[in-house]
Amino acid sequence: KQPPVSVDNFKRIIDDDYYYVDKTKVIEELLYNKNLLVLFPRPRRFGKSLLLSMIDCFFNIDKKENNKNLFRGLYIEKSEYYSEFGKYPVIHVDFKSLKRNTYEGILNQFKFLISELYKEKEYVKEILDEDELKDFNLIKSRQGNEDDYIQAIKLLSKWLCRYHKQNVIILIDEYDVPITEAYMNNIYNEVMNFMREVFSNTLKGNENLKIGILTGVTRVSKESIFSGFNNLKIYDLMNREYNEYFGFTEIETKELLNYYGL
Repeated sequence: KQPPVSVDNFKRIIDDDYYYVDKTKVIEELLYNKNLLVLFPRPRRFGKSLLLSMIDCFFNIDKKENNKNLFRGLYIEKSEYYSEFGKYPVIHVDFKSLKRNTYEGILNQFKFLISELYKEKEYVKEILDEDELKDFNLIKSRQGNEDDYIQAIKLLSKWLCRYHKQNVIILIDEYDVPITEAYMNNIYNEVMNFMREVFSNTLKGNENLKIGILTGVTRVSKESIFSGFNNLKIYDLMNREYNEYFGFTEIETKELLNYYGL
C-alpha cells in the first residue's frame, strides 16, 4: 500500500487502498463522553483534516450508501456505536481558504464558502416556507449582508434538523485561519468581531446541534472568541484525552516502519 502523502480525504484513502492508521475509535469516545462541543488545536501535519473527513464519512446521512463499505475491518465497525453510522446530517466547512489581506476579501471568501455549502444542501428547500426560501436563496446567491452570513450556518442546521428529524454534526476545520490572517494584516478587530459572532451564533445554545468539532493550529483564547461558551471543551497537546487520535503513537510508528521495511 502507498502512504497517503498529503491526502486528507478519508474516502479516497480507503477507496484507493492507501495505508491508513486506524483512528476510528475517536467516534466511540466522542459519543461515549457525550462531548457536545470540542476544539482540537494541533500543529500542522497532525492529521486534523483527515480526522474530520473520517468523522464526516461516518455520520453523514446524505452519503450513507456511498460510505457503507469504508469502515470495513476498522475499529468502529465492531463497536456498539456503529449503530450511529449514517444517521446524522453533517455541515462540514474548511476555513483554510479565508486567507485574504483585507476584511472585505475575507468576508467575500466566507460568503463563497457558505454559498457552496447551501448548494450542497439545496434539497432542504422543499420543507421551507416562503420567507425561509427567500433567506436560503439570498445566502446561496451571495447577496446577503454580514448579519445574514453570521446566521447562515445556524439557519442551515435548523433546516437540516427539521428535514432529517435528527440533530446536526458541525465540523469546522482550520477555524483560526481568518483570525491569524487578520492579525498579520492589521485587520484583527474587524475580523475577530465577525468570527466571534459567527461562532457564537453557530455553536452557542444551538438546540439543533448533536456534536460540534473545531480544529486549528492556534489556540485562540477562549475569552476573546468563545466568550460565554460554557460547553466548549478544549483538548490541546497537553491533554491526555484524545491525544492518540492525532499524529502517530509509538506503537503506530513502529508498525509503519515494519510495514515498509525501515
